[in-house]
Parts: sequence; C-alpha cells; structure tokens
Amino acid sequence: MLDKHGADAFRLWSLSSSVWEDLRFNWSEMKEAAGTVGILYNLCIYLERFYSEPKAKGKVSYRLEDAWLLSRLNSVTKEATLAFDEYRIHDAVNALRRFVVDDLSRFYLKIAKARMGAGEDADAVNEVLYRSMLALMKLMTPITPFVCEDIYQRFFRQREKEASASLLGWPAYDEKAIDTLLEGQMKIADQIVNASANARQGAGVKLRWPIAEVIVESESSAVAAAVARLGQVIAQLANAKAVGMGKAKEGHVSADFEEGKAWFNPKLDAALYAEAMARELTRRIQATRKEIDLLEKDEVKVSIYAPAEFLALVEGQKQALAKSVNAKKLELKEEAKKKEGKTGGKAEGKMWKIEEWEVRLVVEKA
Repeated sequence: MLDKHGADAFRLWSLSSSVWEDLRFNWSEMKEAAGTVGILYNLCIYLERFYSEPKAKGKVSYRLEDAWLLSRLNSVTKEATLAFDEYRIHDAVNALRRFVVDDLSRFYLKIAKARMGAGEDADAVNEVLYRSMLALMKLMTPITPFVCEDIYQRFFRQREKEASASLLGWPAYDEKAIDTLLEGQMKIADQIVNASANARQGAGVKLRWPIAEVIVESESSAVAAAVARLGQVIAQLANAKAVGMGKAKEGHVSADFEEGKAWFNPKLDAALYAEAMARELTRRIQATRKEIDLLEKDEVKVSIYAPAEFLALVEGQKQALAKSVNAKKLELKEEAKKKEGKTGGKAEGKMWKIEEWEVRLVVEKA
C-alpha cells in the first residue's frame, strides 16, 4: 500500500476518520486521498512553471473570485485551528481536503488559468495562489509532511526565511477577511455551474463547446443576488456567453440545483459551432505538443489538413486558434482526395476524427 500510494496518502486517509470509530481499510478511499496529495503536488508544478513575482506585492486589486478564495482560506484556517484545539483532527483534515480539491483546484484554478493565459490581473492571481499555497504548507505539514516539505524546498525555500516547512509557524486567520455573504453566493454560483454541466450532459453538448446563455430560473432572492453579482464567474465556468435570470424558453433543456433550474439552448448557431470546432482543434494540437515534449513557451508551426467544408467553418477562428496554441504560423490546407485505386506513402502528421470530419494535423517546433 505504501509502495503504491505513499505515506502521505495513508496519513491523510487515516486522519480523515475520527479516533472513536473503527478504521476499516478501503482502497477507493485510499486512492481518493492519494489524489488529493497529487493535486497538492500538481499545484506546486503549476507555480513553478507560471508564477512570477507581483509587480506591486500587497497592493494589487482583487476580483471577486480572488476575494472569495482569500475569504475561504481564512475560513478554513479558522475551522482547522478550532478543530485541532478541540482534538477533532478529522474535522480539520476534511476541511483542508475540501479546500484543496474543491475550492482551490476545481474552482479557482480554472478561472486563474484563463486569466494568466490572457494576462488579466495576473499579479492578483499570483499573490492569491502564493498566499494560499504557503498557508497550506503550514496547515498540512502535520498531516502530509513529506509532500509539504518537498513543495516547500522546491518552490518556497528561496522566497521564505525558514529552512523547512516544519519550522513555519501556524497561520493566523483574519476574521475581517471572512466574507460569509460572498462565500454563500459563490456556493450558489457553483451549484448553477454544476447544474448547467448536468444539463449539457443530458443534451450531449460537450463542456468545451461554448453556449449562448445560461438562464437561471428561481424564486429565491439569494439566487438572484448571486447571479447579479457573480454572473461573469458563472459564465466563464459554464462556458457561456451570458448568464441571467428568467424562465424556460422553447427548445431549452435544464437541470435542477438546490433552489432552481439552469436552462440552456442545446442547438448551437453557426458562430458558436465554429468556435466549438476551433476548441476541438486546440485540444488536439495541445495533445500533440505534449507528445513531442514542448513547453508552453515554445512556439510551433501548425498545418491543418481537412475537407473544404471544415476549413471554411474554422477560417474565422484562425487568429484565436493560433494564439491559444502559441503558433507562430498556422495554415489551413484542403486535404487532397485520394484517387480510387491509388495508394500513396504515409501522410505526414496525425489524423484525428472531429465530429464527421477527418482532420490531419502537422505540428512542429517553430
């Protein structure tokens, strides 16, 4: 078990249960604990690759999602502190696990990556991620000491005074930084995002395909306030062009959340479908970049060979596509049709199936 998942995963799993209950070994729970440790490690890798010192450290302006994560950080620090003081170790461990997996990785980092890629308020993202991860090293060293020490030595040691994560003091929490209203509204936003994802799944619309609008139907004033305040966050995470309150429209599909429904139109217009196909291309070009061991900063030359119908569809997305894959040069070329009975040599690049089209991609370092 230790060879497969490591000591930290075992510690995290065992400390997640109360001391007065029988501890029954479970492989799926152990795998889940190992996944949490892996998320911590991957967050360190992300910081190593993309972090840069904020130009005006401590003086950056935060967006709502930044303020929310800092509020959650103070909330979970308070919760863990009180739980440790009262010997409820399992409550502290489970609160920290939820923060790492749900708040930091699954929610905030999705927005942060998009902002970092676009260079939008990158200083705020860098500062929030740094503060959150450093606090986690302090909070989780008693629970998962090995991965925390490794992360500290790899990333934080050159920036902090202490020689080891174990020498860091226990973090203090700031009651004034805890915004319970914002936390509650973001929880509603998360429910709406999950409901829209469920609606997509039922309609067979992929999450990476953009949709025109998410319509939120609810009688709750709290839901209406959350949508009004966090509409941009919901739209980004739901991959929608707009979000608003309203009633169902003909042809729309929905899924429920706690206090309402999230509706959307599963039929994409021509512009949305073209953007969806460009994203399918982005996904496959990025996969090819990974296969040939390229870094994000490496520029590439991309040639896309496809039927004329597909090329016409994505022509208007060419500039955005090139930017998304860091292509110095991107060409769209019609794939020559094979003559009946004639076979040629092996085609250059890799063939992909995108919806009903066969698309060949040639990706090489520029």
